[in-house]
Amino acid sequence: DRDAIPRNVPEDPPDHRSQTLIFSIDDDLLQNLKKQVDDTMREIQVAEHKTLKLTNVLSRKVEVEDMGNLAIVLTQMQNFIRSHDAMPVGPIVQCVKMRKGPNPTAEIYFMQQVNQLIPRLDPGYQMDALLRVRNCLYAHYTGPMSYSNLASQKLDIYAFEHEIETTGDSYTVYVNQDDDNGVLDVFMETK
Repeated sequence: DRDAIPRNVPEDPPDHRSQTLIFSIDDDLLQNLKKQVDDTMREIQVAEHKTLKLTNVLSRKVEVEDMGNLAIVLTQMQNFIRSHDAMPVGPIVQCVKMRKGPNPTAEIYFMQQVNQLIPRLDPGYQMDALLRVRNCLYAHYTGPMSYSNLASQKLDIYAFEHEIETTGDSYTVYVNQDDDNGVLDVFMETK
């Protein structure tokens, strides 16, 4: 009489309530894990006594009139590198140097490591075989680019809370970046 039972019909129907409960627990667990990962990724890690070391560094000062055209400045810099048979190595670095005095000003530089020294430089460019900035405060940031300035702000607060004097100069290494999110390292020079 086994032939009387259709073979493709399960003998015991599944209990849909238990499956639904399992899936909603899994959804809650996944949401909780996602929040923990997001919180961890957005945490800005800070350290002291770090050294920034760059070799074969091409620098270009960003003039006030170029501030609205930073993408053009970066493209010109990349073209300059390639026109001298060199290749960029690693990420772009933005340097902000604070000039003290009665009217403090900030000078902004873009820096790019290249695979070889470029002997003939156009006006506005500078080349260093080695740039080493010792004894820096360091912050590692991962998250939305719209909040990336928090890394520098956290270093300012850290320096204040730990009574660490800074020179005002900072270097931001754009490790990875897309339209919305990025990974960057900030080195803030101390005295």
